[in-house]
Amino acid sequence: MSTPLDNLSAHIEILRHCKTKMAEYAEMIERSKAAVQEALQDNEIGTIDGQPVIRWSHQKVTRLDQKKLKAEHPEIVAQYMVTSEQRRFEIQ
Repeated sequence: MSTPLDNLSAHIEILRHCKTKMAEYAEMIERSKAAVQEALQDNEIGTIDGQPVIRWSHQKVTRLDQKKLKAEHPEIVAQYMVTSEQRRFEIQ
């Protein structure tokens, strides 16, 4: 089933434009982030003119190893699986 969106064509174009820009910005962010991280090496704080501008701190994170759990105890995983329905919004 489809809905005509002719009266919203300007909004569709804005969505397309913003999606493209977001991808460009994400790439720029990743390149800049990688350059700063390379410069920081193992240090946690980066400065400009002696003032802290970047903090890249170490953290410990504890996570459930789902892959291992599924491999070793698939029956337990099956008991706790939940299926839900979602809608995906895509710009074409």
